[in-house]
Amino acid sequence: MLKIGENILQKRKERGITQEELAEFMMVTKASVSKWETGQSYPDILLLPKLATFFNISVDELIGYDPDLSSAQIQKFYIDLENRVPDAGMDSIVEDIKIKIKQYYSCFDLLYYMALFILNHCDLATDYVKKEEYLEYTNNILRRVCDHSKNPILKEQSLSLRAACLISLGKPEEALNILPS
Repeated sequence: MLKIGENILQKRKERGITQEELAEFMMVTKASVSKWETGQSYPDILLLPKLATFFNISVDELIGYDPDLSSAQIQKFYIDLENRVPDAGMDSIVEDIKIKIKQYYSCFDLLYYMALFILNHCDLATDYVKKEEYLEYTNNILRRVCDHSKNPILKEQSLSLRAACLISLGKPEEALNILPS
């Protein structure tokens, strides 16, 4: 959830300026600034860079967006999923994983661990078709990590895991082709 209103209020107070002063700088009304801070409205998207620059922060920081999760947050999510395995079906768990991945699509550590989770638990699928669907999804996640992560160790681990995934999918030739000689 975006925390832009809270952040504008906090940053404005840190600078020691009034809503009127911020409004004057941004060339908007005091009422607009008030609505931003109370969450009744948001600044126009074209104003975000100017606001961020005024407060000496990034637009991401201004809107309260962090594209990555910490290792501790990933570990907690993984453990929460583990704890749900006995009671929840894999369909429900995989849907939650998909939601989390969409939210943090460029957090490659998360992608790797979610792929690892699915690979470790895909035998709990209700049938072979579902298991194959989970494995294909996992393969695609791992391909993304291999193609876009800047962490060479994570890329190597993902490549190995992807090969295991392909073998589980009955594609040993493809697994051999992706691995380094």
